[in-house]
Formats: sequence, C-alpha cells, structure tokens
Amino acid sequence: MINISDKPAPKTVPAGMPGHLEAKYVRCGKPRCRCARGELHGPYYRRAYWAGGQRQRCYVRLDTLDTTREAVAEWRAEREKQRTGRMTVRAFRALVRAYRLLSADVIGALGG
Repeated sequence: MINISDKPAPKTVPAGMPGHLEAKYVRCGKPRCRCARGELHGPYYRRAYWAGGQRQRCYVRLDTLDTTREAVAEWRAEREKQRTGRMTVRAFRALVRAYRLLSADVIGALGG
C-alpha cells in the first residue's frame, strides 16, 4: 500500500473550474476480482466539462477533491451571475423596444 506522503505533491487547483464532478465505480476486468461479482471499485471522482465542442473528463485526486469541488462551485456561481446579468440586459432591451414602438404610435396618432 502506498502512503499518501509517498505520492508527489498535487498540482494547485485553479480558481473557477468549469464543469461538474461525478463519482464513477469501475470494473477492472480480472476474472477472480470482487468486481466480477458485482462489488465495483471506487468511487473514483472525475470532472466533466466541455472544451472545443467536445466533452472532456479528467480524474480528480482524492487529496484535491475538496479544493476541486470548491473551484467548480465557484465557477458555477460566477456563471449564474453572468447569466442573470444577460437576462437583465435582454429584459432592458425588450423594454426599450416596447417604448420605441409606443412612442412611434403616439407620435403617429398626434399627426407628427
């Protein structure tokens, strides 16, 4: 068994990572292994995200799982703020369009 201290130091996790985390249970394929009887190995965590029009997946080390989870949550919160901002701009533009139509109708009705 390898001690965690024997492993190389983990890479730093950047702030705001896109995607989501998923837990995966896997089968190794050895005929006499416990997973052949249905007791799968895992969970192994991986981050799934879209890049270049394709779905990408990368495994997340257990020692960086918490920081990765925080970075993904931070990214989702920032993305939600951006989406809310875009919706506000769309609503404002719709109001401006409605105002322009109404003012044009009023000007037309007044004969100007």
